[in-house]
Amino acid sequence: MKAEDKSFYFLAIPSYYDIPFFQRAYVWSEDNWSELFNNLTSKNQNHFLGSIILKNELAAAGSVARFSVIDGQQRLTTLSILLRACYDHIVKNAESYNYDESDVKTCQVQMESILFVPEGGIKKKLHVKINHSHLDKKAFESVITGELDTDDRWEKYISLDDDDTTSSIIKAYAYFRDALEDVSQETIDYLWELLTVDKIKFLVNIDLDVNDNEQAIFDTVNSAGVRLSSADTIKNLLYQRYVELLRAEDPTTVDKRAVSEYEETWVDAFVSDESINAYWETQRQYGRMKRSNIETFLHAFAVVQGFFNPAENNMADLPQEYRKKISKMDISSVEAFLKELHDYADVFREYFSNEDSLLTYDDYVGRIFNISNVLEVSTFHPYLLQQLYYLKNGSIEEEDIRSRFFVLEKYIVLNAICKGSTKNYNNECLQLVDEKKTPQDVLESCQYISEGNFVNGLRRMTTNKLPTLLLFWVELYQRNLLNVDIKILKYEYTLEHIMPQKWAQNWYDVPVYDTDENEVEDADEMERVRSHAIYEIGNMTLLNSKLNTSISNGNFTDKINGKNGRKGIKDLADIRLTRKVIDNNTEWNELKIYARTAELEADIRKIWDAGELPVETIKVAAESGGRKKIRFAFWEKALPVIREKNQYEMFTNVNPSTSNTISGYFGIGGFHVSCTANYDKTRVEFILDKSEAGQNKKAFDMLHANKQTIEDSLGVKLSWDRLDEYKMSWIYYSLDDVSITNKEDWDKMAAFLGEWSNKFRKVIVPYLVDEFSQDSSEIRSPEEIARLQKIAEILRTWTVKTEAVIDNIDKCNRTCTRFTTKTMSELLPDIPNAPSGWNTDNHYFYEIINRNGKDIMIQLSLSSRNATKEFMEKADRINEIVTMKQAKKDWQWWKIFKTKKIQIPEDMDEETIFVKLDDALKQVFDFENSLARRL
Repeated sequence: MKAEDKSFYFLAIPSYYDIPFFQRAYVWSEDNWSELFNNLTSKNQNHFLGSIILKNELAAAGSVARFSVIDGQQRLTTLSILLRACYDHIVKNAESYNYDESDVKTCQVQMESILFVPEGGIKKKLHVKINHSHLDKKAFESVITGELDTDDRWEKYISLDDDDTTSSIIKAYAYFRDALEDVSQETIDYLWELLTVDKIKFLVNIDLDVNDNEQAIFDTVNSAGVRLSSADTIKNLLYQRYVELLRAEDPTTVDKRAVSEYEETWVDAFVSDESINAYWETQRQYGRMKRSNIETFLHAFAVVQGFFNPAENNMADLPQEYRKKISKMDISSVEAFLKELHDYADVFREYFSNEDSLLTYDDYVGRIFNISNVLEVSTFHPYLLQQLYYLKNGSIEEEDIRSRFFVLEKYIVLNAICKGSTKNYNNECLQLVDEKKTPQDVLESCQYISEGNFVNGLRRMTTNKLPTLLLFWVELYQRNLLNVDIKILKYEYTLEHIMPQKWAQNWYDVPVYDTDENEVEDADEMERVRSHAIYEIGNMTLLNSKLNTSISNGNFTDKINGKNGRKGIKDLADIRLTRKVIDNNTEWNELKIYARTAELEADIRKIWDAGELPVETIKVAAESGGRKKIRFAFWEKALPVIREKNQYEMFTNVNPSTSNTISGYFGIGGFHVSCTANYDKTRVEFILDKSEAGQNKKAFDMLHANKQTIEDSLGVKLSWDRLDEYKMSWIYYSLDDVSITNKEDWDKMAAFLGEWSNKFRKVIVPYLVDEFSQDSSEIRSPEEIARLQKIAEILRTWTVKTEAVIDNIDKCNRTCTRFTTKTMSELLPDIPNAPSGWNTDNHYFYEIINRNGKDIMIQLSLSSRNATKEFMEKADRINEIVTMKQAKKDWQWWKIFKTKKIQIPEDMDEETIFVKLDDALKQVFDFENSLARRL
């Protein structure tokens, strides 16, 4: 390989330059032409335009040398068009420029030496030097041979519409001819010299020998051009490898065989007509990433073929993995590979339909693709593609694939309802493709799908995607069940909260009811109950378009009927679920919501066969001993009961734990209710544990002053412990003679913990609200609470989806979303059997702090509880390094690092927040790397 700085004059050496048939067409547009023209006509600018990579082809003795253009065809083509345009402009304006006939002839000779190869005898014939592929050959040669200059026919191609189908090569010529009209003769002279004299070097010409491997640079990015997509790169390397093998076997048949194979496989599958090409170029959203259909397919095919591991590789690795796959193939193997790629592509295009397809309840293929598209889950596409390919080839019965797809669909839907992690999806897909697991195995191994999480999930739906999806399929299920005329729908509905999320203004006079159907009169309790009820699925329905904001936030009558000429729900309700709300209700409150939630839950259970869900988790994560298994299983059973007894006001963000204690929060910072399950008793505790001991003692004394009244209200005697020698204080009530080791006691223990945690909250908290109201979430509006909750869910989703962090959902709440990282865990290793202040083996957490709904930040917190001497010594070393506030002597908690604040957009757009969090994570990694070096 040889790399040299070159001027465009390097083309004057008689040679042919072949654009490989499999490379993309000419794609530069006016933005590229304008940038290049402005660069070359500015005398004060650096004219470097990037690289041209050429590979020397084997040519017969005595024939003209040939090169393949490996990279740089866009620049090479554009500069050739510009040179021809400049020459034609000079000829047209020779008289006004005072050029005589000999001057014009000199320009002609210079232009022809660069753009043409003369071949033949005495009367040599000029051949266009750059041999474009069949995609652009006709247009390019019409420009270079001067055809477009005849009668100024180029003028009709100026300023065409963006959707005009005229070749971009012709448009480029017209653009340059028009641009040259607006520059001075001095600029024309400068540009001509730049293009035709070996003086100013503005290109890097990289020449590869016959035996050099151009694949090493094949997928590079043109520094002044359009980035090659991964699909372009994969196509190029596949057919380049095929050409190499053909050339080694029989150089005389290369072109014919290669083009034939290309047209029969790639062209037929991906670009045979405009509609097919448009399908493959269609972009879909998958989480934070957008991918074209062709990229999604090439990824899925690679996974099915076993040479791409999505658990270890990312999309940027895809071209390299294709290269490795075919590097050792012979001709027949490559041909078989391309044929299989073609056949799989046909299956993909047949079944992986566009999102605007019509759907029926019994369409099991359309159903699972609709669900995976809406939930932005493409991870299982390889398995779906493999199974559909087997179906197409007759190697699997339709009943089998229907059954497998349903179980996988059930897994995806129930995991989403139960707010489960998707981190295992990549590994699970590989196991399905390799037939190491069945969809039923994957479903049964999911630790998140449980009765409690399912019930709670349907009653806390704070995002729109999932409830919209569920309601849509409930609608189709009911239509199918009742055998109505129209059983086919398009997925194009918008979600509406019947009782609005902003309910305070127009729904304040509607009575509030708790889940026991008792009317709530306390103002704070009313806010808590209603702000939860609005997010039950029973409060949601589908409309065919959005309501006006004033109607959406209006009272029930106005929402149904509309007002002041604006449409209401009845005008936009073309589905049964919504018409039922209109027809059977003259009012709407929590009782209606609870009843409708129960009805919808029953249908959802029937659709996805969720009548009996596990109470205990099957797979216990991060466990090594029997004690931890028992605790995890107990909380899995008890938490749904505890949440229900608390009307889902506490413990909604708490997950089963291997600790003997879980905590619920009611809005006053530093105070909480804990539930403890031991071997000889179970206990509910009211914990006062603010950072300042004086605040805790003050709160305890206030409550103790009302001890008699509190105990009379509860009907029992409590245990009171001020703990003067400690920072915290607490009050508790126990149930004796029960044990977490005895499963027969679990129902009794769960009922006790649920009942008394709720009583503690209702009876004790009101005594503290006035004095400590600055910390109380009850002073927030329902909208503020809902906003904080939604932000918290977005933050938890980010930790789950971000591979660079290790999420810990058990330790997350509305205010703090916690995670760890590999690097920090190496600096501060876990301390087994020495629980930290979080009751974890790790004694640090990164915490995403979400207090006000306006901004967030990531901070690093350390706990000294039960820490070893080695840990504390390392903490002392860190204390000498960090620039934040130094740790106090005998510290229990220490915050050693904070990122810059991240502003939360008003619309809480998830993708925007994810991008900002990714930027903050870079600050975290910079801090970690710096700390690691200094330690």
